Amino acid sequence: MIAALKKGDTDAFRDCFFCYHTKLLSFYRKKSVPEQDALDLVQSVFLKLWQNHETLNEQYNIEQHIFQIARTQYIDWLRIQNKRQFQVSEQLAELASPATQDPSLEYDMRQKLQLALDKMPDMRKRVFELHRLKGYSYGEIASIYSISVKSVDNHVAKAVRQLRQAFGSIIAISLLFL
Repeated sequence: MIAALKKGDTDAFRDCFFCYHTKLLSFYRKKSVPEQDALDLVQSVFLKLWQNHETLNEQYNIEQHIFQIARTQYIDWLRIQNKRQFQVSEQLAELASPATQDPSLEYDMRQKLQLALDKMPDMRKRVFELHRLKGYSYGEIASIYSISVKSVDNHVAKAVRQLRQAFGSIIAISLLFL
């Protein structure tokens, strides 16, 4: 398969994709990568494979190549996540300093949060409140509502997405949960 890929054989690439797509998704899921990010990472692995198909080493099998790319993509993804988290933490620290605290702003933001939560479907709202506002783990919430941990993850992700749209900024949302 490596020889065919090196020559630019699109049929070999398609076969490779169908053979390893599910394995890569499982790899990322085991690493607790959110579903959409996992799909994006799988796509980027195959994109990198195709972009570099002429340089593949025939001494290694295709699985070794694919999973080496996958590990590198995962490390890059982790670095980006950590960088985002650090930036948000720095901005939150600045926003939360006594010089910038405004009780009326906090009250307005809490009201806006409540309005945004009230627009959510009931289950999404309850799951989000338990996790983000009361500190319950995904497993605890899953057992309370008799749903899967993945369903809890989906509810939280959709709630955060909805709040981002309502607030327009991750900083505003994060400020509410200090």
